[in-house]
Amino acid sequence: MQTDPISEFLTRMRNADWAGNEQVTLRSSKLKKAIAKVLTEHEFIQSFMEEDGMLTVKFIEEREPLELKRNSKPGQRIYVAHNTLRPIKSGMGAGIISTSQGILTDREARKRKLGGELLFTVY
Repeated sequence: MQTDPISEFLTRMRNADWAGNEQVTLRSSKLKKAIAKVLTEHEFIQSFMEEDGMLTVKFIEEREPLELKRNSKPGQRIYVAHNTLRPIKSGMGAGIISTSQGILTDREARKRKLGGELLFTVY
């Protein structure tokens, strides 16, 4: 039984990317699709597709592997206010935040003046 689906999602993506795979397939959920959508919009991954309860994530070719770092964990939740959010890697990365208006990047959360749970950072 998987107790932390976000960590499982990040670990599988990190391992497949570092191994040089073009894509990774894992079980789908609304949260994982929302995260994949944000990562696609901000060009950290090429695309994603859901089919028969499985989510397939395709990586961008010819680039460095993704650096994914989990911040908030089941044992220690990390909540941030919009005014305490700082750019990740001088704006080259993004903090992925779960807010009352859905999954957003740190930039979008600052614009909308929303705080929430800092799920992970990517760069």
